[in-house]
Amino acid sequence: MSRPSGIARRNFRDLSDALQRSGVWSTELNGPFPDAATVGAMIQPVLDDPERLAAVQATGLGEVPNPDLDRMAMLAALALGTPYAAVTLVTDSCQMLAGCYLSGGTIARSMPLAESLCKFVVAGAEPFFIEDARR
Repeated sequence: MSRPSGIARRNFRDLSDALQRSGVWSTELNGPFPDAATVGAMIQPVLDDPERLAAVQATGLGEVPNPDLDRMAMLAALALGTPYAAVTLVTDSCQMLAGCYLSGGTIARSMPLAESLCKFVVAGAEPFFIEDARR
């Protein structure tokens, strides 16, 4: 089974663990969890959907910071007691942070899909929970 390296490996491992814990994927029923390339091929059609992409573009949001969304992310982080929160947009090639808050720091406003957990939220029909995304 081929697996990506770095942060993508952690994201993939978290995805695999979360799907198996939630019962969405059962090794007993579905066999071994597919490798990263197979998962990518499964979700790419959703990410490439022209209507979805047009809706993302129509928001007018992107890599340019949006102070209102930054404040919303800050309030969410403070309310939830977390050091980080973001409002994300997922295109067919990247994840953009339309609003974000990182206690005591800054973060890049765009990242490749290989580093994105949000792409799985876009592609899935169910809520997606990862208890600790720092792993």
